[in-house]
Amino acid sequence: MGSCNDTAVTGLELVILALTIAVILGFLLISNGGESISGNSGRQGVIPQSIMMHGATIHIVGRISGIPAIDTVQNNVLIRFPNPNRDRLGGVNVYVSRFIGDTDGTDMDQVTVLWMTKGNVSIIPRNQGPILICPNWTIVGKYNLLPGHDANADDILDPDEQFHLFICPKDGAAPYQQVTIAIAPRGAALPLPVSITTPGQIQPSMVLN
Repeated sequence: MGSCNDTAVTGLELVILALTIAVILGFLLISNGGESISGNSGRQGVIPQSIMMHGATIHIVGRISGIPAIDTVQNNVLIRFPNPNRDRLGGVNVYVSRFIGDTDGTDMDQVTVLWMTKGNVSIIPRNQGPILICPNWTIVGKYNLLPGHDANADDILDPDEQFHLFICPKDGAAPYQQVTIAIAPRGAALPLPVSITTPGQIQPSMVLN
């Protein structure tokens, strides 16, 4: 049996991942005729151009946690796994925010979420209903970074906000498997990939970074 150290990410692997993401996003953009990767081109008329141009500065912050591939509830969203398996990582909870100093927002309807394992890259679609069937991702919480303030109701991630996302792929991940997650807003800049390794023993709740 291997160890977590066997799957450490090297600098070269990160470069390859970044290039892979760039190729995928470029292909998606061309396939959609230069419009929104997520296909919500009908909303572009009401989205400020600044969001389109500078939306690539979103990043994952804080703790990344995981759950096994068994049905559960995340902040009133019912999570369903077509192939339940309590011995596999089913999905992850991540928090995203804008980089410090940004003045524009990121429209979460315009982002592409990638789940990458060795030899496989999956584009995770978005779910906006009360029931999420994997593979999918959704916003399960919105928070304001300023004390005494609340995040507004829209899906634009403002500089003073932090969103809690739940992301689950089709088949989850086996113990000791390395997974790389990238959240790519619409724009030319490359997203920053974040790599995690599934623990050797799957627990009801797992800290992955």
